[in-house]
Order: sequence, then structure tokens, then C-alpha cells
Amino acid sequence: MYATRALLQATPAEIINSPTSGDKPNGWSCLHFACDGSDRTYFRAELCRLLVAAHADLEFRCPKGNTPLLLATSTGQADVVTALLALGADRHACNYRGQGAYEGALRSSGTIAQLLRDAGVHPR
Repeated sequence: MYATRALLQATPAEIINSPTSGDKPNGWSCLHFACDGSDRTYFRAELCRLLVAAHADLEFRCPKGNTPLLLATSTGQADVVTALLALGADRHACNYRGQGAYEGALRSSGTIAQLLRDAGVHPR
């Protein structure tokens, strides 16, 4: 619901990526909202594919340094994780606390951890 609401309220320039302030973003991109665990009844993986096709930045960071993939792994979104990996998301990215996708997966589900192992991501 949040991703859809953000898309409906955003201006065309904001639909792809949130505005930035210096080298750190001052908010979440629409791709981050699509990767959040709150939109369980929406087609999040397809929304991610559409946003990336429209040049959304797979490596855009929220204020905590999470990329969309890091957010999806920590919220247990297996369909979104699979889509983001297929789209070329950096599977080895870390947030500002040094936590990567695998560490996020350990907090969410064994399914995500297995997806990451299959994609060549292992604990550090």
C-alpha cells in the first residue's frame, strides 16, 4: 500500500528516485517502498521490475544506508529478492552499519538466506 500511495502522490521526477541532499538521500525511493514488507497484497516484484525498467537506481540508499535489496532481505520478501538479484542488484552491498544482505536474511527467514547462498552470497 505504501509503494502504491508513494507512486500516486509523486511527481514524475520523484517516481524514479527520491531527491538527494549531498551524498546521502533524504528519504526512501519508490523502489525502497516496493521492497518493504508492508505491501504484502501488491505485486511488489513486478513493481520493482517496472521501476528498474524506468531507470530506478538499484543501489540508491535510504538514510540508514540500505539499498532496496538490503531492505527486501531483512523484511523477508523472497519474490522481491529474486527479482532484484535477477535485475543486477549488488548482492555484496552493506549498509552504514556494515550489515549485508545475508545478515538481514538471518533476521527474516531461512528462505531468503537460501536464496542468497544460491546466488553466491555467504556470511562474512
